[in-house]
This record gives sequence, C-alpha cells and structure tokens, in this order.
Amino acid sequence: MLGPLLNPSIRPISRPRQATRSTLRPIQVALFVTDCLFISASLAAAFWIRMKSGLWPSTTESLGLDHFWSIGMSCVTFTYIFKNGGLYNAIPCARRTQHALELLRSITLGMLFLLAFTFMAKSGAFTERRSIVLIAWLLLVGGLFSIRLGFFTPWIHRFLADQPVLLMGTGESAQSLAHRLTRDKEEVGLKVVGMIHVTEHEQVDSVAGIPVLGNLNDLEAVIESYQVNEAIIADPQITHTELLGLIRRCKQSGLGMRIISDIFELIHPRVGYETLESVPMIRIRKQSGGNLSLALKRTIDLLGATITLGLISPVLVITALLIRCTSKGPILFRQERIGRRGKPFSCYKFRTMFMDSEDSIHRDYVSEYIQGSDVQPTTSSGESTNKIQDDPRVTSIGGFLRRWSIDELPQIFNVLRGEMSLIGPRPPLSYEVEWYQDWHRRRLDFVPGITGLWQVCGRNKLDFEQMVLLDIYYIENWSILLDLKILFRTLPVVLIERSGH
Repeated sequence: MLGPLLNPSIRPISRPRQATRSTLRPIQVALFVTDCLFISASLAAAFWIRMKSGLWPSTTESLGLDHFWSIGMSCVTFTYIFKNGGLYNAIPCARRTQHALELLRSITLGMLFLLAFTFMAKSGAFTERRSIVLIAWLLLVGGLFSIRLGFFTPWIHRFLADQPVLLMGTGESAQSLAHRLTRDKEEVGLKVVGMIHVTEHEQVDSVAGIPVLGNLNDLEAVIESYQVNEAIIADPQITHTELLGLIRRCKQSGLGMRIISDIFELIHPRVGYETLESVPMIRIRKQSGGNLSLALKRTIDLLGATITLGLISPVLVITALLIRCTSKGPILFRQERIGRRGKPFSCYKFRTMFMDSEDSIHRDYVSEYIQGSDVQPTTSSGESTNKIQDDPRVTSIGGFLRRWSIDELPQIFNVLRGEMSLIGPRPPLSYEVEWYQDWHRRRLDFVPGITGLWQVCGRNKLDFEQMVLLDIYYIENWSILLDLKILFRTLPVVLIERSGH
C-alpha cells in the first residue's frame, strides 16, 4: 500500500516539520516590532514636523504624557487591525497587490480609531492641528509600504518556497492545478511534494513530475514521512461527509488546509477566499488556541451558572421533593457522558426513570437514529419527533420533567465543575460515540453544553446528520455573541415548544 512512498527515488525532505513551521514566527515577530516602531516614530515625527520643524509657525507645545499614552494605544489598535486583516499571515503578505491594498485600508482605519480615541478621552494629543493626522498617515503609508513590500515580501517568498505541500486528489482538477504549480513554482512559492488518491477510480502514478504517494489510507504516513506542512484538497467529487472527515484528519495532523471552492460551502471565521494560479480556493487556516476567548467563555459560564443556580433553587427543591414522593430511588441520576476531546465525565440530571431500568431500548433506538434509519415516532398531536414516545421506563413525574427540560437543570453543577458550558454541543453517551463516523467526532472538539444551536433550531425534529452539522456550524462560528443569541432563544423554545427552525 505504501509502495510509492517507499520508492527510493522519491526523497522526503529531512527537516523536521516543527522546525519548518517555526520559521514563520520570527517573521511575524519582526513584522509586529517593525509596525510598532513605525507607528510610534510616525506619530512623533508628524508632531515635530508640524509643531517644531519651522515649516509652519513654531509653538511652545511639546510631547507630553497624553501623547505617549496615545502612541501606546495606537500601537495596540493598529496591530490588532493588521492582525484581523491578515497582515501577519504569510500568504497575504507574499502578494504585493493584496498586501498593499490591505495595508492602506488598515492604516486608514487605524487613524480613524486614533481620532475617535482622542475625542472620547477628551485628549488633544496629535489633534492639536488637523495636519498632524494627515502627516502621520502619509509617513505610515510611505514607511510601512517601503519596509513591508520592499523587504519583508521577498523574505516571506523565500520562506514559502520551502514549504512542503500535499495535493489531495489526482483527478482532472488536481492535475490542472499540479501543472500550474509546477510551471510557476518560483512565483507561487509552494513546493508540492506529492499527491494522494482520494477516490478509487483514480489510477495515475504521477502528474507533471509530482509523484502519487498513495491513497487516503496512507495519509498520516505520508504526512509524517514527507513532513507536510499544508494540504490542498482538490477533488470536486468528494462528498460533504467525506470532506468533513478529511478536514478533521488534517487538523489532527496539524496541517493548514486549502480547498478548491466548488467543493466547499461552509463559511466560518477561519475561512478565507483566495486564488492560487487563477484557481479559486477557500483556505482554512490552522485553528488557533483562542485562550483569551475561551477564558471569557468560562468566566461567563461561572457567572451565569452561579446566578442561575440562585434563581432556580426553589425549582430544584420542589422537583427534588416531587421525585422523592412519587418513586423510589435517588433524586439525582449520574450518567457517564463524553466531554471535550473524548474525556468521560459524570453528567447530573434529575432522575426521571424507575430504578434498574434497562438501557437496551435506548441503545437500539440510538444506533438506528445515528445510522440514518427512519425511526421518527409521532407525538400525541401527530407530529414527528426524534424522541422515544411512551417509554415504559419513565415515571409519572419524569414525563413532565422531560417535557419542560427541568430534568436538565442539575447540569448547572457540571458547568461549575468545568465539565460543561452553558452553551455547546450536547454531550453524547459512550455507546452513541461507538456509532460515530469520523466527521461526527468534530462534536467532541468543543466543551459540551446544557443547550446549543440544534436545541433552538429544530430540537427533536432534526435527524442526526442535521444535528451534527448544526453543532459543527456552532463550533466553527463560535463567538460570545452567538452564545448570547442561543441563550436568549432557549427559554422561549422550551416554554412554547417551538421547533425553532
């Protein structure tokens, strides 16, 4: 199976992949430091030119504490705008036209933020004369254009020229791209080390001198042996489910990805549109840690769970008494669920079933549901639902608790323990995960939640694939604002029992 890979005439690069990736870090640091120096120097120089150079009538004003404070805020603001504009990423910086346009836009936006900041802070720093702002803008444009386009762009070109890339697919689209990348290798700056068969009907051994190194079964071995840094998925015939599984495998191997755009429709914050040799592509950047955002989410979870616990404590007490009075057994039910990165934890719920109830009914139902079988029963009103109806294991009070989702309230304690979040994908049971396809496991890459997107966009009326796709959409597009929208929609959906579509 690894015949092409073991071909002695095909030599994998010897440099460790981690060292190759770390090459970009000094460039990013150098860009950041250079930007901060130029921003500070341009503002100070603009002030001196207008106020002290003698080109205009001189004044007694000089740089003070307000000016230095504004310079510091400007460095933070400008570099943040530059980062959001991709000006610390290799590919945008390697293209002069794209780099220049984004740099012009970001500098202009940064100057507008500087004006807004000085106005709100009631500071006159750098706005003593309107011409100071114009001079600073001209100095920034001239200086950053010169240093970035004249020095850093060639440096980045040399960095990119040594980046090993794997082309996934050997069909017509992949072959066309392979020819173009080979023809204009120096200009494009990517080194294609090989190709991978994605579908069984592809049988070519090489394209434009680029060897075919195996098929999808060999993917991880090829990545490790050839120290691949990035993958280009170039097979328009691949299905959405196959693509999601392939994306997950690439992410697990730490690869950046680019995907020919006619096979990709999911748009999320890490996706960028670009062209490579006039071929339109959607690029998925490697996922960053987002530690600050996750810390903010955790803070909101703790505050929200603490406040909610205080508000619902009477409901918890009444529910506990009802359970104790209507059936034998404990009030709380602990069930093993699968959390982030496949880590099991004990999920708390109010007990809604009789003691020693068998789980075989639910196991059989779940296996059919996940595999796509038509298992939708109907409610008493005749509506279809993906929930077991007339379950003999459920107690009299348990049916009421489930209908209004009261049985889920003790999961607040899981949130306080850090095992769950207020918002996120629902945590699956261990035997549910056994039936998962590879792309389904994307749900396990995020902290599970008490409520989530699929609960307010269909609830039990969605099939399993629709539910997973909504969870993936949430993970890829997650933000604090999205969490708040879901949170505010949850209560009306539960109370009115709307599907939320």
